[in-house]
Amino acid sequence: MTDIKNLKSVKEMMKKKRTDLNLTSMEAVGKIGISQSFLSDIERGHRLPGEENIEAIAKAYSLTKDEKENLIVMVALEKSPELVRNKIEELQKENEKLRKELKMWDK
Repeated sequence: MTDIKNLKSVKEMMKKKRTDLNLTSMEAVGKIGISQSFLSDIERGHRLPGEENIEAIAKAYSLTKDEKENLIVMVALEKSPELVRNKIEELQKENEKLRKELKMWDK
């Protein structure tokens, strides 16, 4: 099973998942329903899958709910990195602040 939480890009996740399933690129495109060139572009980081492609990829690669959600997040990050990263950092800081406040109440 591929732990895609540790992968840093869509291209890395796509290639790793396909190879973990022992699928050739031709077998993968047949299962997903996309062209060979599109899969190649995704695996090289030149293009990103859209919503309908993510659904097909999730089904073809038997992604778990968490893996599919991680793929969606990775695509979003790569589509609008600065905006999304800034929001994530903001939420992480807020989360840390709230955790510290909760620890104070536990004492």
